Amino acid sequence: MALRDDLHEWLAAQSPWQQDLAKRLASRTHLDGDEYDDALAMVKGAFDALPDGTAVAEPETIALDDLPAGSTAGPSPRLAGFGRLQGVGIVADDQELTFAADGLTIIYGANATGKTTYVRGLKRVCRAVDCDTQVRGNIFLSPTGPPATAKVEFLVSGERRAQQLNLTSPPNLDLDAISVFDARCAELYVDEMNAVAYVPSAVLVLTRLAVTQDRMRRDITSEISELTAKHPRFPELGVPTAAKARVDGLGATTHIEELRGFATLDEEEQARGAELRAVIAAATSKGARTDAQAARQDAAQATALAQQLRDLEVRIDGAAIETLRTRATEAAQANAALELAAKEFSDLPVPGVGEEPWERLWRAARDFSEATGGAFPPAAGDRCPLCLQEVEPDAAARMGHFEAHVKSSIHEQASAAAESLKQVAATVDEQHVIACRTRFVAGLEEREPALHKALEQYLSAVSARMTLLRDDPGGPHSLPALDNPAGSVETWGRARDGHAETLLATDDPEQERKLRAELAELDARATVLARFGELESWVAVLAHIASLQSVHTALATNRITSLQRRLSDEVVTETLASKLREELKRLDCEHLPVDLEPHTAVGTTEVALRLLGAHDAPPVSEILSEGEHRALALAFFFAEVATSEGDGGIIVDDPVSSLDDQRREYIAKRLVAESERRQVIVFTHDLPFMLDLTDQVEAAGSQPFVQALWRIESTVGRVDDHPPFATLKLRDRLSVLTTTVEVWDKQPPSKDADEAWARVCEFYRRMRMAWERAVEERLFRGVVQRFQRAVMTQKLKTVTITPELVAAVDDGMTRCSAFVHDAPQGTRTTLPGRRDLAEDLAKLHAFEVETRPTS
Repeated sequence: MALRDDLHEWLAAQSPWQQDLAKRLASRTHLDGDEYDDALAMVKGAFDALPDGTAVAEPETIALDDLPAGSTAGPSPRLAGFGRLQGVGIVADDQELTFAADGLTIIYGANATGKTTYVRGLKRVCRAVDCDTQVRGNIFLSPTGPPATAKVEFLVSGERRAQQLNLTSPPNLDLDAISVFDARCAELYVDEMNAVAYVPSAVLVLTRLAVTQDRMRRDITSEISELTAKHPRFPELGVPTAAKARVDGLGATTHIEELRGFATLDEEEQARGAELRAVIAAATSKGARTDAQAARQDAAQATALAQQLRDLEVRIDGAAIETLRTRATEAAQANAALELAAKEFSDLPVPGVGEEPWERLWRAARDFSEATGGAFPPAAGDRCPLCLQEVEPDAAARMGHFEAHVKSSIHEQASAAAESLKQVAATVDEQHVIACRTRFVAGLEEREPALHKALEQYLSAVSARMTLLRDDPGGPHSLPALDNPAGSVETWGRARDGHAETLLATDDPEQERKLRAELAELDARATVLARFGELESWVAVLAHIASLQSVHTALATNRITSLQRRLSDEVVTETLASKLREELKRLDCEHLPVDLEPHTAVGTTEVALRLLGAHDAPPVSEILSEGEHRALALAFFFAEVATSEGDGGIIVDDPVSSLDDQRREYIAKRLVAESERRQVIVFTHDLPFMLDLTDQVEAAGSQPFVQALWRIESTVGRVDDHPPFATLKLRDRLSVLTTTVEVWDKQPPSKDADEAWARVCEFYRRMRMAWERAVEERLFRGVVQRFQRAVMTQKLKTVTITPELVAAVDDGMTRCSAFVHDAPQGTRTTLPGRRDLAEDLAKLHAFEVETRPTS
């Protein structure tokens, strides 16, 4: 319980998703299908690594009762049959071995009868440290033969199941509770590091958890790889630029709108790009200087035009309009005053006096008088320069009044106002607009249509406004401001001037390199913007990958491995080491200085045998004798089995090869002891060992299930569902002989005398073997038997030998010898029939009845 409590305390401190995963695995060996998918989705959901809107179950915490207290899974699966091998060696494909579900099954066969082939097939479906064993077809036939398959029958909770499966990659049938041991496994047990087969159920949860998390990590890695493969490629960003660096440096936290802003080119940058392309093209065509001169002229003309446009704006701006309106008002007022003064002459008989024509006439008369030395206007009595008559006093007074009128300030003011208005009106003369419409402006229509259109609109608007002001200079005009393109013209001019500088810079290779780099940067930004949708999607993928990487990191098994290492050192390894020491002691191998060297990784505890106190030691197998090697391997195997909580079966192939008699006896006892609590299957060619096993089982109050393997010509693996005759005890031999007599006449007739004679001889050969067994088993009460390792002296007191019994044996053996030993043809007697055989067999039956033990 302490181990279980310790494990629960550790699990309860882990993340909810890991507790939930452990809870699922506490009641099943692994997760498959929807169970696995649901568990993986639950783990992803804990790290926001699922698509938006995906619903997953909330993880459940683990309770102590969720953890197994021990082996509660019920009986382990039992093998019921194995055979029907297809494409496997030269084994007959219609043969099948059967096994007792409990107790001991012995498969006896001489060398080269197919035992090893059957065992290799069983290693593919059961547990074996030789997990990479290969099952080959008939190597003397075409290599493209049928795949290696076998029929396996097994019992699970009493339910019988059968399946023909591929031995190259067999499915998981949950038969790994059955362990297999053969010569190859013996090598691996001694020289290699192997996974511990059996661990406590509580610790097994850790193994399942680690294996499942490792599987999830592999799936997450695959998913990340699939997503990473969607990385958009930008072959057009081959040159190093800031834009390329940004694309290469995209990550889950990239601010996508900031990237959009970086990639967007404003109008000036777009124009700069076009300019750089033209410059580089010009530099390539060697016309840079000519283009630079043209650009400089454009810049000068643009500057002049901008000044003209600003001058036009001044001529029609608010201040100019106000000035024009003021001058027009002043002129109008002066003329009005002049008209008012002229009204005093309105009653004269001569019309027009005081008006402009009259004033011109008056001034002409004054000029004439002054030129001739006369006074003007003439005094009374002087002659008038106009009519040459003497001026009367009354006329002289009137003319003096005329002179005063002409010389008054009203005339001067009217004249000055008129002149001022004329000068101001000249500023809005349309010639100023006409002067702006140069060939340079006309040329802009094709080169810069938008700018030319703005210029024409402005000039037309200015012309219309000037006409309006000239036609009505004093009118109350409320005119909107016009959009003067002078600034745009200046900007264009500066760009042309910069273009000229750029063109001239291409004469310097270093400057040209900088210009190309600048263009590459602008083009790269444009590329980023053009494919922005892909980048935006990729950033979303990167965010998903980052979440998956968080899942991948969290699924690491190092903490599980650390805990399992501690628990394994405290419980598993020490228990296994203790059992190993016990087995070595019973095998009389205590002199072997070996211990276990544990290693834990990915939830699996592995151990290897090491020689204590050895420095730079070679493999253990190179130090031990062959017998010690086999004994050590068996000790390791049995120690593993002993640590199991369950009752999984074991399969061993010729386990006592190279062992001495003492160790063979122990192995027989050990296997029989194991058969009392689990299924044990033994393949052997060793008849004494088989008889030893049989004796041990019978001594324990049970009976073995025995089958025989044999071969005919090149076909091996033939199965007999009964043991070989030589292995039977007396009563069993009698039973076989009785059956033979009963069916003697029912067999097909012999084809010739030799065949008939051979049948009779075989019957008497077996009956002779039965008489010999009767001597060992009944006459001498088992005191001395063939293949028996000891003389059972304590049984001497039960031995009773009478002349009658000796005579019966002698008579029976003599009768049999007539047909067993080779004799001249002429001495052969008439072949006995069924009645003769029955009479001879009846004597053996009578001997068996008479010699039966009394108690």
